[in-house]
Amino acid sequence: MNAIISSINTTACAAVMSNAKNYDGKLIAQIPIELLQLADYQRQEGSTVKTIAQNWDNRKCDPLIVSFRDGAFYVVDGQHRMAAAKLIGKRDLTCVIFEMTYEEEADYFADQMENVRVLTVLQRLRAKAEAGYGYAKDIFEICKDLDVTLTSSRRHGPGCCSAINALTRIYATYGRDAVISILKTIDEIGWHYTKGGYSSVSLRSLCRLLSYVGDAEKMVRVAKEIVRNRSFDDVMAEAYTTFPGRGATSALSQLLVA
Repeated sequence: MNAIISSINTTACAAVMSNAKNYDGKLIAQIPIELLQLADYQRQEGSTVKTIAQNWDNRKCDPLIVSFRDGAFYVVDGQHRMAAAKLIGKRDLTCVIFEMTYEEEADYFADQMENVRVLTVLQRLRAKAEAGYGYAKDIFEICKDLDVTLTSSRRHGPGCCSAINALTRIYATYGRDAVISILKTIDEIGWHYTKGGYSSVSLRSLCRLLSYVGDAEKMVRVAKEIVRNRSFDDVMAEAYTTFPGRGATSALSQLLVA
């Protein structure tokens, strides 16, 4: 049954392509919503959809950007508009059609800034990974191997890291091995399950320690001597007391390299 439906949809998509109009180099068509699909790099729908549906105005609805790939249409820009249109019972939407590879779609999605809401850092990194960017794929693989969960939420549980910008900057400046060494050190000093263990302050401070000592094993040894099985918050309290007036990263970094 699914194969029959897929075949019918493929035929319908081909018909849309054959009837699409070329305007100044852009292929434009009215595409039935039932033929529009979402790829894995897309974010999940949220409360934004309901807001768009409640304030729907055809005159203000920009065309969706879709990719015609493997006989199907994939929404690259306009997921929320599509979901809102479904909600209010619309049957088709105006779309600008491109023919892109999956990687090109993900790259486009990562770089675009929708009016509804800016992509989170995690969504952008995931889309970059899907697009084949080595640094993004590496960061996901490293975190998976070391049992670190990347998240966009600031309220998260043990083993989670929301300091994605810090990780990305460390990777860009010092490379893959530095990221691995720092994350392993966090586990070695007992901060994997403690609040703040994978914070940007922790990551940046350990990065400075690694740069200072120049060796991953020595970094672990020095960090253990300073931390002494204490929580991140307890060590930060000592850092603020020892180096009053300094910011969090500066105080912790100085404590670690003192």
